[in-house]
Amino acid sequence: GSRIEAARNPRTRVWYSFPTSKKRRAFGVKMNKPALLPASVSEVVLNTGNILGCKELTKKVFQSLVEELIQSLNLSLMKWTSINNGQGTDGKILEYVNKDLPCTISASERATFKITVKIFLSHFNAAALQRATTKVLEHLGVEEVDSLIVAFPVLATKLTLDQVQPVWEAAEHLVAKGRALAVGVSDLDSSQLKELYNWAKVKPSVNQVNLDSCCVIPQEMAEFAKVSNIQLLTHSDPKVVLDADAMERLLKDYVPDRELGKWSSSWVARYSVLVKCRGFIQSKGYIADLVRRESS
Repeated sequence: GSRIEAARNPRTRVWYSFPTSKKRRAFGVKMNKPALLPASVSEVVLNTGNILGCKELTKKVFQSLVEELIQSLNLSLMKWTSINNGQGTDGKILEYVNKDLPCTISASERATFKITVKIFLSHFNAAALQRATTKVLEHLGVEEVDSLIVAFPVLATKLTLDQVQPVWEAAEHLVAKGRALAVGVSDLDSSQLKELYNWAKVKPSVNQVNLDSCCVIPQEMAEFAKVSNIQLLTHSDPKVVLDADAMERLLKDYVPDRELGKWSSSWVARYSVLVKCRGFIQSKGYIADLVRRESS
């Protein structure tokens, strides 16, 4: 049957977990009528679990990361509905992990894996980076990640070092505490990468370059990365992963229409677990922090 597994502080936080069943429900099967999020909830932390363990997701060909993210998070919300049975809560934070797709890593196997986490920030919020990293560590059951990639918020104007510094200091703090063994960045141009490198105490080890906006890695960046020991990796991730339209698609069955515009994402973390000696991804998933703006 359904169960609420734990509550660290039942007054403020509610944990839901979906127990693994012998007979899984298919993603495409019509499930219970979606349950509205309790009115008291102003923050939802969703963990998709290891989506590579879900045939209904892996057999789909997603056109973008956004599509994969929305459908994976939607599956988690469907699972939450299936165990919720309309029960309310007075907690402000609803934290749900899709236990049907386990993502925890045993201590005995940790050394055989390389864990990479990319955090997409919606704001220049150092606390959000720290919290996102903490959540990934907590949900994976590990002490550290091997590589932490920071994707900074999208701006109408060019990103400046002043904006990056507080967030990067938070990343450096995570390295100092042993929570991340290396930190990198995404989508910095040559001048931005140089500025950050020259200022930072902990140097970026990676810069992800989006080939949609840069067909060829600039020679200046390639030369600087080579002498500075920065790995340049290409990617196709969008700069914004959960915009207003995506949030509406995700939550339209779970919050009243009048409330949809109040919800946004403060951060999204994507984790991937690579088997070192064999070079394949064993586990991959997302954790998203969704927050409701309080009425003024």
